[in-house]
Amino acid sequence: MRHMIRAWAQMIAMSNMLLPVLAMTQSQPPGALTVLGGAIERAGARKSPSTWTQCASSGCWIRMPQGQPGSTSSPDVYGVLHFVGGAALGAAPQLVYNRLLSFVSDSASVAVIASPFEVSPDHIRLAEQVSLAFNDCCNENGLSQLPAARRFKLGHSLGAKLLVMNACSSSSP
Repeated sequence: MRHMIRAWAQMIAMSNMLLPVLAMTQSQPPGALTVLGGAIERAGARKSPSTWTQCASSGCWIRMPQGQPGSTSSPDVYGVLHFVGGAALGAAPQLVYNRLLSFVSDSASVAVIASPFEVSPDHIRLAEQVSLAFNDCCNENGLSQLPAARRFKLGHSLGAKLLVMNACSSSSP
């Protein structure tokens, strides 16, 4: 069954990758999603919510759970959630998905690592990049010792596809 899922994921990746690659040339201007993603990323760089910090090693954004209103202590981290956003919105997940991810982080006492990415037709490479970035950020923040049962994945649109591709590969934890 696992081989069938892996083959299916590779087939989807190849079909999504083949048509845009055939149509693209180096002289074409960047697509609308790339331009929008870059604009969102620049806006996020100017003013990211203060509860997010950027991992130096990977460029991911991490948010630790905050205590209850009026509490001065930070709750223990139960687990870690890897989030990958949609095509254009994925460039600045800490800005675009802040309300959702903050709610999940605080409600479930999980650290949220949001992996930004630039749109590319090579989804296999993107999937590998977001996985490596997540692992680097976990290592940098002392979250790599959490058991696999406490590692969660959440994606929107293309981000969900990238996470599924990683889950189907044998090298992904």
